[in-house]
Amino acid sequence: MATVSSYICLTPVYNTSCATSNSRGSRATVASPHIASRRCGIATTANSVSAGRVGASRRASTSLRRMVCRAAEKAATEAGQAQGTESPDAKAVKYLISKGLNRVAALESYSAASQHAYWSKVTLSENVYAVVECLGSVGITDNKLAEVVAAHPVVLAYNAPERLQPALDYLVEIGVTNLSEVIRSRPSLLGLDPNEQLKRIVEYLKSTERSTEEIVQMVSETI
Repeated sequence: MATVSSYICLTPVYNTSCATSNSRGSRATVASPHIASRRCGIATTANSVSAGRVGASRRASTSLRRMVCRAAEKAATEAGQAQGTESPDAKAVKYLISKGLNRVAALESYSAASQHAYWSKVTLSENVYAVVECLGSVGITDNKLAEVVAAHPVVLAYNAPERLQPALDYLVEIGVTNLSEVIRSRPSLLGLDPNEQLKRIVEYLKSTERSTEEIVQMVSETI
């Protein structure tokens, strides 16, 4: 005859959280451990499928970026070969690499900027040099340049003398002192037209009687 202790050890313990009262309210129905196991298996399988889809999506995105880079590089090389020399686009990409961008970042940034160059009415292969020089004049070089271009690649398509330089000058004019750090942390500021959006924002902040320090902080950190 089994003792009390052995009976307790041999009795299966079910998850009482699965118990529900029957219609009479006097007895409890407990989910079968086999059903619970199957449910856990289904949940685990669903999670695995979801994780697999996310991983596949990321791999596809990475693969697509690499294909774009290879296509851009191939197009630049073929254009250069057709002309019997290295194309201006290929030279511009190599120039970006020499300034601190890795090969993939240089190709991706140049490709993204090329779509904006049409609207800026600039020749991208020529404008790149002016942009890099303009940013370098305020201390944005090497690693900082790579960060800014990678985060905001269309900056390569901004007209340097008509758009980019005036924006940098205006930021200095309103009191921004650590300009290279501000641009590195918020390169999207360069996307604001200094004579339109940026100036209107600053004028509005001035109308609210904020101090120069507060305006500079807001422009540098929140716009």
